[in-house]
This record gives sequence, structure tokens and C-alpha cells, in this order.
Amino acid sequence: MANVNDFDFFLLTPSDFGEVTEILAKEYFTREPLTLGTQPKNIQPAEGRIGADIRKCLESGASMGLRHRPTGELVGVSACLFESRAETLTPTQPANELTLFYRMYDEVMKGVEVFEEKEVNKVLSIYMLGVHKDFGGRGFGRKLVELCVAKGVERGCQKSVVCVTNKFSYKIFAKLGYEVRHCFDLTSLGPDWGVDTSLMNGNTIVSVMAMRLS
Repeated sequence: MANVNDFDFFLLTPSDFGEVTEILAKEYFTREPLTLGTQPKNIQPAEGRIGADIRKCLESGASMGLRHRPTGELVGVSACLFESRAETLTPTQPANELTLFYRMYDEVMKGVEVFEEKEVNKVLSIYMLGVHKDFGGRGFGRKLVELCVAKGVERGCQKSVVCVTNKFSYKIFAKLGYEVRHCFDLTSLGPDWGVDTSLMNGNTIVSVMAMRLS
């Protein structure tokens, strides 16, 4: 078993793009419920809308990584960015093989008005949280989120928002104080959505969770 001292948490930057897209391809999309349910082929995280989203997260100064010292491998990622009431982020790149994935994500996010409170002008949005399967269950996911939240507070965010698609992440965010603002039951969808919930390992509820930071 690896020692906790064998790991370093650090701020991700655009120079980490290659490593981040590699771990997301191997460790995130291979287990993420929406991806399992929509069955995209040959995911290319460095390209299209997903690549653009990851770049924005790395450029934001809000994303954190976890590195395994003995191997030098990136084994954990919390990809986040800052959003403001004054500047709405609109996708400019095609979703490509993740079209169904993003269709579902966008549909769920429609159920929440991120800036509904008039005093909220800046939000920390957590897009992806993933830890290598060999190092799960040790609190690394929680620590990555805590570090991102600290960045959000430091940068003046009044609120943090995340779209949660699996039970394990749900527990992490709930224990940190995030509350459910909207739920979407994927089993209620018709066949035209192209989602096979039988492949999602029981993770058929997508939740948008939020927490006030100030």
C-alpha cells in the first residue's frame, strides 16, 4: 500500500493538458456513468468541446492535481473554473463523440439558475473529479475538492456548483456541505435520448449540488 507521503497535491496549469487528458481518458470516462450509458466510441478528451472545457479549467487557476511521487504519474484531477454573472461561458467547439454526454449534461444544468441569488456574482464550477482506481478510497478526492474550494474562496467566489453523476462523488460533496438543488432521473427518459441506464451501475440519478462560500 502506498504511503500518503508518496503523493503531492498541486495547482494544475495549461502545461499539464496532455497529462490531464490522458488520465481522464483512462480513469474518468471509462467509469463515469453518463459516458457508460451513452456509449461514445473512441473518446478524444484533447479535442472538441471537452478539450476546450479542460483548457479553460487549466487556464483558470482553480484546478488541482494529485501526483504519485515514486512514478511521477498524475493520479488525480479536479477540473474547475470560475464563472461570473457578467461573463457567461458558451460552448464554441463541437461535442463530437460526446454529443449525447453533453446533451444530458446541458439538460440537467437547465434545472438550476446558478446566479439566482442576487448577491452571487462569481461561482466556482467543478466540472470533473477523478482519482486513479488504484488510489481510490483514501480521501484524495475530498482533498482535491477542498483545495479547489479554497481557491474559490481566495478568488472571491460566493458559491460553488457541481453536477454529480455517481454515488461516490455525491457522498464526497454532501459531506463537504454541498446541497442538492436539482435532480434528474435518467430512467424517466425515452428511447430517443439514447441512454442505456442498465450500463450505469445503478447511478441513474444526476444531481446538481451547490454550496455557498460566502
